[in-house]
Amino acid sequence: MSDRVLITEPGEPVESVIQPYAYQRALAMDTSRFLIAMWSRQVGKSFGASLLVNNDILEVESKGQRTLWTLISRSLPQARELAIKVRNVARAIMAARKILQSPDLFEAGKLDERQYELEYPGGSRVVVVSGNPDSAAGYTGNVLWDEVALTKRADELFGTAFPVVSRGAYRFIMTSTPRPGFFRRRWDESQKTDSLWSSHKLTIYDAVEQGCPQDPELLRQAIADELRWRQEFLCEFIDDEICWLPWEMIVACTDTQATMQPEDAEGSIFAGWDVARWHDLSVLYLLERVGTLLITRGVLIMKRMEFDGQLDLIESTLQRYPKFVRLCVDAGGMGEMPAEQISKRLPGRVEKIKFTNDLKATMSGDVRRLMEERTLRIPDDDTVRDDFHSIRCATTAAGNRRFEGETPGSHADIYWGGALAVHAAISPTSDGAWNEGECLGAGELSQLGGFY
Repeated sequence: MSDRVLITEPGEPVESVIQPYAYQRALAMDTSRFLIAMWSRQVGKSFGASLLVNNDILEVESKGQRTLWTLISRSLPQARELAIKVRNVARAIMAARKILQSPDLFEAGKLDERQYELEYPGGSRVVVVSGNPDSAAGYTGNVLWDEVALTKRADELFGTAFPVVSRGAYRFIMTSTPRPGFFRRRWDESQKTDSLWSSHKLTIYDAVEQGCPQDPELLRQAIADELRWRQEFLCEFIDDEICWLPWEMIVACTDTQATMQPEDAEGSIFAGWDVARWHDLSVLYLLERVGTLLITRGVLIMKRMEFDGQLDLIESTLQRYPKFVRLCVDAGGMGEMPAEQISKRLPGRVEKIKFTNDLKATMSGDVRRLMEERTLRIPDDDTVRDDFHSIRCATTAAGNRRFEGETPGSHADIYWGGALAVHAAISPTSDGAWNEGECLGAGELSQLGGFY
């Protein structure tokens, strides 16, 4: 290290520019060429990565040289947030010691290929892009890939991004919370005794021991989901064998075209309503058929809303779509009355569904098949992904399959709303008829082929 240091070790006479936690310091000062970090949620992972990048730039520029870092994030909004964090760390250094000038933030590229660039006065650059396999291919320099496990087509992206660092001594850094699939394979590889990868694992308890001001037991009680607690905060891989929808399948079906808020649509609209009043979430899930695809066009979550308010919201939402075809409603238990009411408000376009284990198995099979074919698109939203991933298939003593799931505050209510919407789109009505030729049968949908 040069004498123009960004971070000093505890007890050294030179005062640190920034006072990171010990684990953030360890990450930032690890100069390994290949590095993989698996950290708990809410412990400052992005800040640690920003320190690492700025520390490297500071070291290079102190020698009168310049460098390039390409940062890969899972989506365009996250890319911008990461760029801002890197810039803010540089600003903090500038304000404290005047040893690194703050970079300028630029937005460049076409709408569908946008990137964010930080240009340092010393000539170094940080290019932040969304997780597309071609994103980093045009650059030669260091690579930092954030939230690897949440990135679509991760294997393909790794194959195109890794050669970027093959010249000279450029570095390749990967950070993520634990998820099955590609990231787990890379992490397991890093744990071999002959691995070239430096690894950093940090649980919430490790972070607190090193100064992070979190209350693990409070978080554990609040999340109220032992499997999710172990995955998100204890850095354990929750095997896909216990989940009906594997994580990589869910990530592959994530699409920026899909939306949480209802938007205008030109194609046919199908909807599912999982009804609740007090303890669970009441969810209206909207799908638009676009060619061979079913794209999420809205996920309305109604928590403890009076039924009159739910009915008004659902009616007004669906009436905005001229091509609204069909709504499937959970009509079991407390859903029977709302289902009757919405049938009167939207005559001829409501199908009342009473869940049974057999029907849940059929609907879940349809959802999985469409996601295997990647013809169902879901929003880039952690709440939706986690809800879909929570579904588990268990076999009862009688040999029957039971589908259940739970996330904080939800009994897979978003998933079941989506499953009802899929059912509305691909199945015939209870009398065996098709709605004005607008619905595609499951077999027909499968035969239309994939995409990409």
